[in-house]
Amino acid sequence: MASLQLVMDLLDEISSRRERPVIRDLAESVSGSKSAIHRTLGSMVAHNLLDRDEYGNYHVGARLLLIARKYEQRWTLSPTAEAALEELRNETLETVAIYVRVGFERILLASKESPQLLRCWLDPNRRWPLNRGSAGRLLLSMMPDRAIRDYLHRIGESDGLLEQVAEIRKVGYSMGLAETVPGVGSISVPIAGPDGQSAALTLVVPLARFEEQPLTGFLPLMVEKAEAIAESWAGARNGRPTQHAGAGR
Repeated sequence: MASLQLVMDLLDEISSRRERPVIRDLAESVSGSKSAIHRTLGSMVAHNLLDRDEYGNYHVGARLLLIARKYEQRWTLSPTAEAALEELRNETLETVAIYVRVGFERILLASKESPQLLRCWLDPNRRWPLNRGSAGRLLLSMMPDRAIRDYLHRIGESDGLLEQVAEIRKVGYSMGLAETVPGVGSISVPIAGPDGQSAALTLVVPLARFEEQPLTGFLPLMVEKAEAIAESWAGARNGRPTQHAGAGR
């Protein structure tokens, strides 16, 4: 398990750096002995998880791309789903996004940016914890109770998060105000994803516009688009095409 943790730490460190690191950089930033790091890096290069150039710099390897493509295929958005996401952006004039859960974090699957001058941009390479933001708590609420308790124990969170999860399950949506990014609010509704997984459809709004239109006013439209996206995933799983009601408008 310790060696697997070292592999993951090295992958996280290498993929998050702007400049490609050499072994000295990794030995300074990753926990582990220099000999263990050197050994593990050699194995990762041998298995194409990493590449090492002629200058000794490490890069993410091609094997990870193949693995990522398998994951991406599972969550591929059909033209129908893309259309639903774009329609939500066009009708709200705000940035919209789909988030999925990976372990105890969430990542951005897809987004459409607001056309307004003051708008929210979402980093596709960032990972967020599940206890922050409307999408995180929504995805947390769709986990089994035992998994939620394990997560709370892991992060040392108070029981207040359990109360929030219960409320989200009751009302069917989640809201967040300036939690992950100052000056930004969001609202999220669930999407039934492929293979029994779940996703969150999220509207991200600068708080400067929040009082002009309460975010809850967008809920009926968001639920409509979430259902269209879920139907497209179900159709793909069953091998049949789906047509969104708004297609061709």
